[in-house]
Parts: sequence; structure tokens; C-alpha cells
Amino acid sequence: MLLAYIYCKNMEISMRYRILSVLLLFLLTASIGLAGDWRVIPIKMFLGPKAKSGSVRLINNYQAPLNLQVSAKTWSQDINGQDIYEETDDIIFFPRVMTVPPGKEQVLRAGIKIPATTTEKTYRLFIEEIPESTRTGSASVTVAIRFGLPIFVAPLEEKSTTEVTIAEISNGTFTAAVKNTGNVHFLPGSAVVTGKDKTGQEIFSKDLKPWYILAGMSRPYSYSIPPGACQKLATLRFEITDSTQQLSRDIPVSGDQCHQ
Repeated sequence: MLLAYIYCKNMEISMRYRILSVLLLFLLTASIGLAGDWRVIPIKMFLGPKAKSGSVRLINNYQAPLNLQVSAKTWSQDINGQDIYEETDDIIFFPRVMTVPPGKEQVLRAGIKIPATTTEKTYRLFIEEIPESTRTGSASVTVAIRFGLPIFVAPLEEKSTTEVTIAEISNGTFTAAVKNTGNVHFLPGSAVVTGKDKTGQEIFSKDLKPWYILAGMSRPYSYSIPPGACQKLATLRFEITDSTQQLSRDIPVSGDQCHQ
């Protein structure tokens, strides 16, 4: 049996990833099995001075027992905004291995050993299916779900500030950087670059797929503008927003910035 894991950053879109993976794997094998259909509620955990522990519900919607294992990792980011996970014993959690009966649920509890002081601490609990092979004597693939539950440990005093540090176009490529200058994570709701011609008519609008920016970190964004569209541009506008703020930067564009 070949085991293929799907890492889901958001349980709400897990089935979309599952279906895409099945279609791809179908090209490689004649036999594909899906692991159980399950959910995590809520999909984030917030700890802090007033809440040193918390819990989530693991719900098995499948018609067979669901076997899960859990591990804890620190969550940081590199200079390019890529997530880094490392083993940790900062988080106390139980159970570590469980079997959830069909149509039932299991509570997963977690707590922090050392609270945050000046800067938010970030972790993930990786909840991973332990699939069982249902076929023998033939090639088969089982697709399993692995979900990284974010855990945010709040500092004594929270500060939320973010700024656009770079926004430019060169050789037909737009680049930007957003820095989280606060002490808690920043999760944009949208990050969009829009190009307009000299009459103000929109030429294109590109979703740059925002993601978490942890405290003190930056995330770069880039977009290669199609040459035909670039030559028509007069301005670019970069906007990044969340529920409390909107950051934007307007960039004038000339033809020589489009040469690749």
C-alpha cells in the first residue's frame, strides 16, 4: 500500500484537496482508498494569560473508526515567509493517539508550559490519520488527511502593526514585501495587485494568496505581469487588508519598467 498524506491548512477546504489528489493519483494507480471524513472544531486555539489551556473537538463523520495521532511543533518563519516546524515539548496535550468511533467525537486538550511575555508564541498541533489498508495482493493508494491546528499564545500586551516595506515593478515583475512590526500574528484577508491604464480603466487584478505573517516577520509577494498588459499600464495599486486595517501602495508605471 502506498500512503499519500494531504496537509490541510484549513479543514474547510480539505475535501477540495482530497478530490484533486485523488484525480492525480488515479493516473498512477488502479486502486485508491480515501481515509475517513473528519473535522476539527474550532480550527484554531488561542491561549494566553487568562487561558493557559484549551480544547478542540475531533468529529468522525465516516462510517468506520477513525484512528488519529497527534504531535506538537513550534511554528516559525524564515526570511521568505515560509513556515518552519520543529519538535517541541512546550505544549502539553492529550490524548496523543486515539480512535474515534463512527459518528462520534473526541475532545483533544492542550496547554502551554511557559506563557508568552513580550511576543506571541506560535505552535501547531499536527493531527494525522493512521489509515488501515483495505486491500491486499494488489497495488493501492490510501489518501489520508493531516491537519496543522494553529495555537497562538498571546503576550501580556498585544500590539498589532503592519507596514508595506517594498512595492515596485522592474523587468515586468511586480514585487512587494509586508512586514509585521507588531508582537502578534497578522493574517490578511486579501492581498491584491491591480493595474490600470492612463484613463483609470482596470487592466488586471491579481489575487496574491495571502498567508500568516508571524510577529516580526516579513512576507514577499511577486507577480509577473503579461507583457501586453504591462505596456498598457499607468499605475499599479497593491492592497492588503484584514478585518481591522487596509494597507495600500500606488506605483506609477512607465514602459521601460516592462522590458524583460
